[in-house]
Formats: sequence, structure tokens, C-alpha cells
Amino acid sequence: MLFDGSNGVAEDRPEAIALWQKSAAQQNAAAQCNFGVMLDHGHAGLTVDKVRAEQLFRASALQGNKPAMINLGLMYVNGDGGLPQDLAKAGEWFDRAHPASNFIK
Repeated sequence: MLFDGSNGVAEDRPEAIALWQKSAAQQNAAAQCNFGVMLDHGHAGLTVDKVRAEQLFRASALQGNKPAMINLGLMYVNGDGGLPQDLAKAGEWFDRAHPASNFIK
């Protein structure tokens, strides 16, 4: 709500970003993934930081967050965030997110 001014709450993007960062620092898996997306794409005026985004996606994925697993897999597909391009590793993360997909089989 702070991010977009919805539900009658005044928009305050700096405060919203600060809250995402705080939650991510407290190991909240959803916040880590969401803040990682913001950094990965430079949302809300943030500077793109793919290395930090990868770190957040990995921390979140290791807690079982499926969207983070997909985002981490995509980073391996593209060789982003300081990661080598590695389709096998990407497939491993995609399969962890959706075991029935058999991406790498």
C-alpha cells in the first residue's frame, strides 16, 4: 500500500523500500524474493543490482520460496548476478520449484 498509494494509504516509496529491506534482512523469504525482484529490474527507482538480487533469491529459495527458485533459475539461464550461464543448474532450480516439470530430464 505504501508502494502504490492503494487502499487510502498515502504513497511513500522510500518508506516501502525501507520496510522491504528490513523484512528481507530479517530473513523473511517473501520479502527477500520481492526485494530481489525490485533490485533485479530496478523498480521504484532502485539501481539495478543483479548480484544482490541473486543473493536474495538464493536465501529465499533455500527457505523453500518457489518464486525465488524460479528467479534464481532464470539468473542461471541468463548468466546474471555474477553466475555463469548454466542450464543444468537452472533446470535444478526449476525442478525444485515444480518437481512435476522434469525440466532437466
